[in-house]
This record gives sequence, C-alpha cells and structure tokens, in this order.
Amino acid sequence: MTQPAQAMPWVRTDGVRFVDHAGRQLLLRGVNLGGDCKVPFPDGGTDVPTDFADHR
Repeated sequence: MTQPAQAMPWVRTDGVRFVDHAGRQLLLRGVNLGGDCKVPFPDGGTDVPTDFADHR
C-alpha cells in the first residue's frame, strides 16, 4: 500500500515577488495559451506580434 501524496505548500506574494513557504523568491517560467489561441486563422493572420516567441 502506498502513502497518500503530500500537499504542496502554498505560493504567496511578498510585494511584487512570488515566494514559497520559507520566503524564498520563486521564478515562474512559461506561458499558458488558451485553446482559442491554437485555432488557425484565415490567411495565417493573428493579433500576436511576429516576435512573440523571441523572449530570450
């Protein structure tokens, strides 16, 4: 029999930072796009700038 999964501590804000339960700053990475962003547009047109993915 396996043990139940442990609950993860909550993330909170401290001013303009996200911090963990010990007060350490968290760096959140990534972008979540909704399903409507993945639907093809006629003639390939979108309202997303052409340099959207050039974030590095």
